[in-house]
Amino acid sequence: MGEVARFSVPVGFGDLLPEEVRRRERVERELLGRFSAWGYLPFVPSAVEEAKAMRALGVDEAQAFTLIGPRGELLYLRPDGTLPVVRFLKNLLPHLADVPVRLMYAIDVFRRTNGGGERATWRQVGLELVGLSPPWGEVEVLALAEEALSLSGRRFRVAIGHARFFPYLLEVLGVSGGKPNFSIPGREKSSRGSSLGVEG
Repeated sequence: MGEVARFSVPVGFGDLLPEEVRRRERVERELLGRFSAWGYLPFVPSAVEEAKAMRALGVDEAQAFTLIGPRGELLYLRPDGTLPVVRFLKNLLPHLADVPVRLMYAIDVFRRTNGGGERATWRQVGLELVGLSPPWGEVEVLALAEEALSLSGRRFRVAIGHARFFPYLLEVLGVSGGKPNFSIPGREKSSRGSSLGVEG
């Protein structure tokens, strides 16, 4: 009887053993349970997206796994959860009667690496909130981020680097002179959304 051929997993990918699967499922249940309690609905975006749509939404092409579709079109494996949800909502939002929209997901995402031992696939648990007036959308997502991070049992600090929070901070602190006239060019009329993602 000849020697049985051995095949390896491609660089950046790997198998999950039963104990790892059970641990991941337990964490996902806890996270999604917290999100669900805030009114988030489960959503599974397409694993494959049109390259032209993802490029328009800002995908880093150097990190994208590419495929050729049945009509010869260029496709990407989803590199994260937010971009497919943005694509979905961009098509759906004009027809939505109920806002805000709250969606949550637990999906695999794929990003090319340089072959130096980095992982090429990740499990991402995240949420997307669209249509809640600022600062309440951002406050809700930050509160959920605190809940999600607290599940780790470790100490953490959340750093906020978004300039749009600044006027509300001044208002809360009671800075005189009223609310500052502060805006970000090109963002005043955009659909506002907030997101949270946890990868592992």
